[in-house]
Amino acid sequence: MWQINILTGIFLLILGIIIIKFKMSYLIAGYNTSSKEQKEKYDEKKLVSYIGNFLIISSMILILGSILTFIFKKSYLIFVSWILF
Repeated sequence: MWQINILTGIFLLILGIIIIKFKMSYLIAGYNTSSKEQKEKYDEKKLVSYIGNFLIISSMILILGSILTFIFKKSYLIFVSWILF
C-alpha cells in the first residue's frame, strides 16, 4: 500500500513542477475553459504558482507518510497521510 502512496506522490510532484516550470495554466481544471473575461479576473502567474506549490506540498505529505509507514511498520500512517492530503 505504501508503494501506491509513493507513486501517487511522485506523480503529483512531477505535475506540480511541470505546471510551475512551464506555466501550464491550461492544466488547471476550470481555468482552461473559462471565458476571456473570467480569465482576466485572475493573475495567471499567481494561480499557476499556487496550484503548483499546492501539488508539491500534497505530494510531500503522501511521500512522507509512505516513508514513515515503511520505517515504522505502522499501517495507520498511510491513512493519516491521506487525511492530511
